[in-house]
Amino acid sequence: MLTNDTTLEKLQSSNGLSTRLSPGLSSVSKLHNKKVSNDLLADMISAVVVNERASFHTPGHKTRPSSFGKSENFRLQLSQDVTELPGLDDLNNPTGVLLNLEKNLAILFGAKQTSLSVNGASVALIAAFIACAQFGKKALIPRNLHRAAVSGICLSLLEPIWHEPLWNSEYGFYEGADAQQIEKILQNENDIACVLVVSPTYQGAISDISAISAVCCKYDVTLIVDEAHGAHLFEAAGFRPSALSQGADLVVHSFHKTLSALTQTGALHLGYNSKIGEEQLRAVLNTLQSSSPNYLLMTSVELMLSHLSTSKGMEQLNNVRLLAEKIRTTLVGLNLYSTFTSNGDNEPYHIVIRANAEIDLASELRSRGIGIEADFDGAILLLLGAGTTEEDVQTLLSALEDIQSKTKFTPNSLAVTAPSKLSPPEINLAMSPASALRAASRVVDRLDALGQISAECIAPCPPGVPVVIPGQFIDEYVLNITGIRSIRVIEKL
Repeated sequence: MLTNDTTLEKLQSSNGLSTRLSPGLSSVSKLHNKKVSNDLLADMISAVVVNERASFHTPGHKTRPSSFGKSENFRLQLSQDVTELPGLDDLNNPTGVLLNLEKNLAILFGAKQTSLSVNGASVALIAAFIACAQFGKKALIPRNLHRAAVSGICLSLLEPIWHEPLWNSEYGFYEGADAQQIEKILQNENDIACVLVVSPTYQGAISDISAISAVCCKYDVTLIVDEAHGAHLFEAAGFRPSALSQGADLVVHSFHKTLSALTQTGALHLGYNSKIGEEQLRAVLNTLQSSSPNYLLMTSVELMLSHLSTSKGMEQLNNVRLLAEKIRTTLVGLNLYSTFTSNGDNEPYHIVIRANAEIDLASELRSRGIGIEADFDGAILLLLGAGTTEEDVQTLLSALEDIQSKTKFTPNSLAVTAPSKLSPPEINLAMSPASALRAASRVVDRLDALGQISAECIAPCPPGVPVVIPGQFIDEYVLNITGIRSIRVIEKL
């Protein structure tokens, strides 16, 4: 799925290259004539890590071996970067150690079958849609879906129908899904293959999966839950029940967001009552992900599993949950800040904070060495994970107290309520996303795109929620999205 990413353009511009390179040897010659530092990426990573005093963003391990339950001298070794050698099994058809890993993951998470993804939760989500396409021609999807779900719609050839999760007008984002609304749609629509729900959302709102599962069961529709941000939801660690334990048919997990496995690891879980076949699900996943799976990634999942299978592993997750509660409790006494509370339920590891004064909270925190997950529309997202420590939390709270002490305000001058934020307008499709993605297209300046049909998915990441999808008429709302400079549109029909 294409996205409107300007990072490449910035890199090319910094090297004196055109932002739209022409193919051929001339481009190669230009690149070779430039002095490009081989250590640029490594240097930038080192600078970020060194300058951060505390991490409140992905990955969940926070670069700490202790998140795996290991000592400080633990490292994933380069010698573990191997291929499918004798005895190391084959992820495309596991019969040995990798099959054992998947079976143990299924036991831990309560799944009938777990298929490991080395292409992240994204490819697992795409596979889920393709596997469901045998049951109908439509997919009921939420407005806060991840861009990978749009890819799944395009590749499965399913027709999208939208359901609207609860909208928070104070913060300007979607919360949990509405089971009653989903049922009303299912009553009036035929040939629906599956329903997708995102829970927890990027901001930490949780849906009532039990209620939605009951509705989907009533209408014999497969329920997919994008639980990428909730792989840590174990009741043994003090959390509310996971989507699998509430009857979901297919559940997608990302292991790096809040748990300790390396970035790009995830899984597709099959629920016990799902009508999707185990072998079929694996076959679909095999068509999408790499035929050369990274053994460092899979080893990190095994290490994560080993730790979480112990009481100490669950205790660690519970301790992080308690640290999150400490942050929320302390913020109550700091009147400069407001904290997002969902209308439904909150996932503790996700904390959204807004300053009730005219300050750039994200910049203030970063200048104090606090890494945050996201900065959106005046609010910030802090994301805790398996590697979060008491020291991290104390560093954060000290920074927030320092910011308040240096901000000139009086309690009476604080904003009592933020301006109401309207939900995005209805998506108006001129053609199916699958057809638009495959149609002849060209890139135009955003000011020339009004009224045309998008041929791409534009989804700033994080959080990866689309602002426009293939086949959609481009309106003023889309053009007003900050950062969009050009859009790929289909040729005139």
